[in-house]
Amino acid sequence: MNPTAPAAAVLAGDQGEGRRRESEQQRLRLWTSESHDAWLRLLGDALRLRPCAAGSSAGPGGDASTAAPDGLKKLSILIESLLAARGFTVRRISPDPLQYPLAASADILVATRPPRRDGAVCSDGHWVGLIGHYDVETVDRSRSEGPPSNGWSTPDPWTPTERDGRVYARGVADNLGPLLQRILLIPPEDAAQRDGAGAATPPSTAQQLANTAPGLLWLLHGEEETAGRFPHAVYPALAADPSHPRPLLWLEETGYFATRDGVAGPQRVLAMPPVGGACETSGVLPAVLDAVAAAGAAGGLVVEERYLNKAFGTAACPGLTHVVGPARAEGRAAYIAIGPNDKMANIHGVDESLRLDCLAVAAEQFAAVLEAVAKC
Repeated sequence: MNPTAPAAAVLAGDQGEGRRRESEQQRLRLWTSESHDAWLRLLGDALRLRPCAAGSSAGPGGDASTAAPDGLKKLSILIESLLAARGFTVRRISPDPLQYPLAASADILVATRPPRRDGAVCSDGHWVGLIGHYDVETVDRSRSEGPPSNGWSTPDPWTPTERDGRVYARGVADNLGPLLQRILLIPPEDAAQRDGAGAATPPSTAQQLANTAPGLLWLLHGEEETAGRFPHAVYPALAADPSHPRPLLWLEETGYFATRDGVAGPQRVLAMPPVGGACETSGVLPAVLDAVAAAGAAGGLVVEERYLNKAFGTAACPGLTHVVGPARAEGRAAYIAIGPNDKMANIHGVDESLRLDCLAVAAEQFAAVLEAVAKC
């Protein structure tokens, strides 16, 4: 199966252009200024916790003194509360501090939200799996004259700063920005509940996700930037647990656009086809790629058949190694990586940032993926 074919067909035809124009109009309703403001506030709240481990080393010269001892634990509690308010059942798995001393505060969150059809929970709907992490890299003090800037062009790397169409902050691109956006796009069960982040989901999106949506299985850990051992001890058992739902599609933590020097290029969509069983016969990947293309940016998109690159290599990523990649008796689910990062995001480096218009596209594409899977 060639995962590039469906997207290429959509981009080349008049139908794809018509759907793109409709998407441009819908985007104004989907990621509103209120949505952005709620996301920015929540991002600031998360970064004030300094959610990084003292052993973070993916970035050049990470400084352990910029980590907060309880930042990871506090952020995982905040994320758990946000997910619970959105209808997720959250299981927390904590490491034994004697066996995993570096992971003492980096709990694993396993969150499930059942499928919805016609406004009610259903037992026979499809599922989407999401993998990600909530820890961020430390800030390198050696690049600066001294705190608080640590060599950044913004006053404080731990406080989000908007400038020239981008948001700058440590962890905004890897991976708190995309993670918090996706959480906020899922409406709270109680429409009046604002859980400290504001009303981030427009009514049209809230109605869609409340009425008909796939089930969501979200796996989050706090040791991405330290290549910790604890997730590798837990994820194989999670993948083998017969009580866990089996997603038709796994959604990566983010993806990227080929934006350089302020000029938007094509979006790079990373995808892996399903193998065997109901996953292969579902037609989920062509449907999802069509939806992503129709909701995409004006620069178009290019689909590459591979997994997202990781700082410590694919083998060090517990989600890809133990959950997404292995083929199982029931088949291997499809995989896709989409998100707002671009070539100027400078992950792990000074002036890490996200481009605001890419963030708007990512919101629309996330909703489009969920809708496409629900209809398969």
